[in-house]
Amino acid sequence: MSLGIFLAVQAAEIDSHTHKSILLNLACRVGDSGSGAYSSKDRIAWETGMSKRTVQRGISELIKIGLIFEDGRKTISTGFLPIYGICREALELLPQWGDRATPIPDHMVLHSLDLSLAFDNARKTEGLIQ
Repeated sequence: MSLGIFLAVQAAEIDSHTHKSILLNLACRVGDSGSGAYSSKDRIAWETGMSKRTVQRGISELIKIGLIFEDGRKTISTGFLPIYGICREALELLPQWGDRATPIPDHMVLHSLDLSLAFDNARKTEGLIQ
């Protein structure tokens, strides 16, 4: 997980709840380069509480507007999973919550950092990262 990308997605002003949820989900899986996220659409739907069709439509829309891109495929027993990346340059062009007249409250920023550290610790425990 890239903390920088996760926090940038979290702070980005994105009008669509679907787009924001999918981006946050993928941000938990990408590396610092912004690529390397693979997860089935069923899994993303389950984790975000959306239908698979909503996730499919949301991913197609995010690709079309240039916020995410397909970065290859991972072969699995039932076929393949697309590998997605988040376009950092496009993400940086979005208005950020911190750009508002009202800054992000400190307790919310600390919560985000604690959450990402918890993700990293969980992934280390599971042996997914070193």
